[in-house]
Amino acid sequence: MITVIGLGPGALNRVPGPLMSLLLDPDRAVIARTREHPAAQQLAAKRAVVFCDDLYESAGEFDEVYQAIADRVIEAANESLVIYAVPGSPTIGEFSVRKLIDSEHDVEVIPGESFVDVILSEVRYDPLDRGL
Repeated sequence: MITVIGLGPGALNRVPGPLMSLLLDPDRAVIARTREHPAAQQLAAKRAVVFCDDLYESAGEFDEVYQAIADRVIEAANESLVIYAVPGSPTIGEFSVRKLIDSEHDVEVIPGESFVDVILSEVRYDPLDRGL
């Protein structure tokens, strides 16, 4: 089982309690797309986290990177329960998540707060008010 969790746009304290409990569950391995995110770094200070930054350096194109990340997560899921943690929300711009969803594995995606939520709030813009 692969559970995909969004870490939100900033620090780990923005992650809701139930998701935090999953992230800290010692029976689940955690793989994070990148170390270059405040919540990912803070999570790694609390528990073991495997990062995928090395895959960005070894692949030639982004699609290869996203496939390599998905392969890493799937390989880990063959051994244990896995959480794949991404910056923001896994439903916005996370192409590796799409590859996981399209795989034959059991994948649960738990949306998180995205940068879009923060921006809309800051500019006081309601997209539903404008016909979205």
